[in-house]
Amino acid sequence: MVPAGWRKAPGYFRSELAISRHSALIDLVTIDRLKLDKAFKSQGKAANPATDPLETGQLAVKEMKADPTYRSLELDRIEAAMVGGQPGFCADSHFVRTYADSTGVRIRQRLYGVVTNAGLYLLKLESLSTVYFDENLAGFDAMVATLRLGSIKAKT
Repeated sequence: MVPAGWRKAPGYFRSELAISRHSALIDLVTIDRLKLDKAFKSQGKAANPATDPLETGQLAVKEMKADPTYRSLELDRIEAAMVGGQPGFCADSHFVRTYADSTGVRIRQRLYGVVTNAGLYLLKLESLSTVYFDENLAGFDAMVATLRLGSIKAKT
């Protein structure tokens, strides 16, 4: 279920689904399914459905931090969560997105993840400022709770 008032965000071709309420620079939800053997490329590790979800969450956060966009990412909390009816993790964090002119904005993020035999599913909400994050959080959490995991194709 896509939250009411959200629409596809143009230009996000790396994700299976990218939606925004206001604009992708203000609030963005992305959904990805990664092949198990390609889940943690920078760490040379595969995702495994038998791994504790919190350990998978730590690996996912570490993988994000390997991307220059997320180098300033700071983890606020991580805990067990249900994702599409499966045991997974939920991680809240924040980072500063820096632009070419050296200006930066603070972004809040919630990342859900779950590993099944079909792949590693990652669902991410990124919002500019606390106002947009708080405004979008309930709809995002509801979307995660009702997600049908099998409907998302894996990246090649």
